[in-house]
Amino acid sequence: MSQAETEAQALLRSGALYPERVGLQPNHGDLIFFGVKHGAISLYFGNEPSYHFDLEGRWLRCYVHPSHLLRRLDGSTQAIDRPRVNHQMLLNRRTLDPAEAAALDASIRQMALGLIARLDSGDVTLIPPPAPARSIAPDQLRELLSRISRWDAARWDDHRRAFARTYGPLPVLPPDSQDALVLQATVAPGSGAAVEVRSPEAFAEHCRNVTHLLGKGIIPSRNLFLAGPDVLCRSPDLVESYLRIAGEAFPLAEAPAPPRRLELPVDRPHREGIHAVLGASDGPLPDASAWSRYQALGLRRVTFGLAFGSDPNSAWPITPRDDLKRLIAEARAAHLAVSLVVWPGSLDPSTEAEERTRTVALIESLPFGKGDHVYTIENDDATEPPITALRSALTPLRRTLGLKVLPYNLRKQGL
Repeated sequence: MSQAETEAQALLRSGALYPERVGLQPNHGDLIFFGVKHGAISLYFGNEPSYHFDLEGRWLRCYVHPSHLLRRLDGSTQAIDRPRVNHQMLLNRRTLDPAEAAALDASIRQMALGLIARLDSGDVTLIPPPAPARSIAPDQLRELLSRISRWDAARWDDHRRAFARTYGPLPVLPPDSQDALVLQATVAPGSGAAVEVRSPEAFAEHCRNVTHLLGKGIIPSRNLFLAGPDVLCRSPDLVESYLRIAGEAFPLAEAPAPPRRLELPVDRPHREGIHAVLGASDGPLPDASAWSRYQALGLRRVTFGLAFGSDPNSAWPITPRDDLKRLIAEARAAHLAVSLVVWPGSLDPSTEAEERTRTVALIESLPFGKGDHVYTIENDDATEPPITALRSALTPLRRTLGLKVLPYNLRKQGL
């Protein structure tokens, strides 16, 4: 993008992620970009504001100076600011109160209605993109803007009620599954209550409810996430039922995605596999045979948890340490990708170095392979050295094992 070019102009000219796009040039003011990519719609007004929607017209995220705003699955809205303090970029996140969220929803709806009115009045001229991108015709543009404009206060209220009927409390998602379609096989209600284990029939109904809730909003999800930290510790027959039902409700792709995702049809899903986590449970841990059966039904990545220190948060999925090596070896033998999330616990400063050495030695001994990841859970507080020191000690594994070692901030999930 040249210095004189706005973001909207650059995207119209070379926004390869948007195979369908068009520019709207007002009689006065900056160019407006409207683009459709795999499962999503984007609007840029010059450099900002910018808005992103699913194909139902439901807004997902936007940037309205000075904040990035995120609409969560439950219908709540979070504002994200990134101030720079002492040469460090922080991540400040807060949940908007209902009045603020409703005002934002109304402003986005009015933005769409205003563009429709400007199209009808001739106040904007449509500018086609260069080949090979496809231009969006006026009638298609009006129809897509109408989808956005239909999300009034009543429809958002309906969405929130439907979410409450469909989902229990949302789980902590592992970093590799952030954009996956969440399917709750087991539900941890919190406050010490017993875990709800859905029967196959109840899980199938849940999948139907997810489809009804999200509609075309399921299209961009590359993976399914079989939620429940203990789900893989249920009986193999039950786990197989969950995987089979998930694959029937949301079929997985039979071939790899094209090298460039822009080649995917914008209105059809391409799901690569199912993800799950393995935490502590009183149930049986999977054996080699179970991993192979699960892989045959679409399981592609398993996330394990490791505590660094004592007494980590009980809501975090921690895998029994003594079983990690066997579990990872057998999962890898079944052609499953593996991720390991290191969760911080309490550390006595006098034993921190010893615990770090012990944890690094354990991770070095695990049979990771290509495509596997290790994440250290961190926050943006620079005064938290133990976990960052652990990540520094693990960094050589990138060279010796080809393993990606990455920090992850739970505030990205609003936690």
